[in-house]
Amino acid sequence: MLKRITPLLFLGFLLIGCSGNSQATDTYVLQNNELNTLLESLEYTPKTPSEFPFKLESVDSDIDPFNGQLNIHIRNEDHGVIDVFIVEGPVEYKGEKMGTTETTNGKEIDYVTRESEQKARWQEKGIHYQISSLSFEGQRPLTDKEFFSIIDHFE
Repeated sequence: MLKRITPLLFLGFLLIGCSGNSQATDTYVLQNNELNTLLESLEYTPKTPSEFPFKLESVDSDIDPFNGQLNIHIRNEDHGVIDVFIVEGPVEYKGEKMGTTETTNGKEIDYVTRESEQKARWQEKGIHYQISSLSFEGQRPLTDKEFFSIIDHFE
C-alpha cells in the first residue's frame, strides 16, 4: 500500500510546486528595419529601447534634418503613445521643472509624471535621451515600474 501512495504523493507535491506564484511577464522586443536603417545613417551611435512591457502595434521613426535628432514613435492601443527623442550633444531645457530619481536598475534620470503623462531625460556618453508616455481616454497609463523598465532596456 505504501508503495502505491508514495508515487501519488510525489506527483501531488510536484504539481503543487509547479503551480506556485510564478508570474511571468510578457516583454516585446523592438525590431524595426526602418529604425535600423536610420541608426546606420547617424553620425553618432545611440542606444535605443529594446524591450517593452506591451505589444508594439506600430513603430515610426525619422531623423530631424535640422539637428540630427532621432525620433521614435511607438503606439499601443491599451497604453497610448511612447515617444523617444535622441540627439548628440548637450540639450538645454527652459521652463519645465523635473525631479531626479533612479530607475529600477539604478539609472539616474530627470523625471516628471502627471495623470496621463510621464517624461524622463538623461545623458550618456555625450548623447541626450528623452522618453515620454502619453495615455488618452480609455487607456491605462504605464506604471512607474513599466516606464522605468523601458528606460532600463536601452541598448
